[in-house]
Amino acid sequence: LTALLILLGFPATQVVVAVLLSEFATGGMGAIAHHLVGNADLRSDKLHFRMAVLLGTLGLIGGSTAAVVAISLPEWVLDTAVGGVIAAMGVVLLVARHLRLRFSWWRAGALGLIAGANKGFMGGGFGPLIVAGQIAIGDSMRSAIAVTSLAEALTCVGGITGYLLMGTSIPWMLTGALALGGILASVLAAATVRVLPARGLKSIVAAVYLFLGGLTLYASLT
Repeated sequence: LTALLILLGFPATQVVVAVLLSEFATGGMGAIAHHLVGNADLRSDKLHFRMAVLLGTLGLIGGSTAAVVAISLPEWVLDTAVGGVIAAMGVVLLVARHLRLRFSWWRAGALGLIAGANKGFMGGGFGPLIVAGQIAIGDSMRSAIAVTSLAEALTCVGGITGYLLMGTSIPWMLTGALALGGILASVLAAATVRVLPARGLKSIVAAVYLFLGGLTLYASLT
């Protein structure tokens, strides 16, 4: 989404703020939908809820810090960086399909901090890193996506706070349009994730990120 909006000519900082605000709403709605269809148990006393809170809290810290850095960068530098990060996330998803690590809370915490910094920097990118990381430490694709929806909503708060503290204005029309479409999509996505084969889903997402990242890099450098 960040890549496509930049390609359409929207300023990168305005895009990031709009994406963060809309994903705060869609992440919460998506988490509820995933819980209701059974992709993960997000009740407060369950493992996946605790993991989402950890990832979201550390992501919030990373997101707010990265937002302050991003706002000070020239527009072309930010565009180029966004393209590089998006393409890199496609590679991460492809590699994560074959990587298996033992679960630990410190690994999950480090993952949340890194992914949150990425989200604060470019508005998006939290989900692919968190999903890939959870798969690498042994979680299933469906529950990883559900946990990510809740954690992402929490992380958005950090990025939004950082941009507002730096005096960035909120593009309300763009934010509203993204939120309306995103809320509808998040409900439909929960049902879709429930029925799609996990391996095929990972390959599709990875390929889309590689394509969008390359396209964004090309646009920013030409």
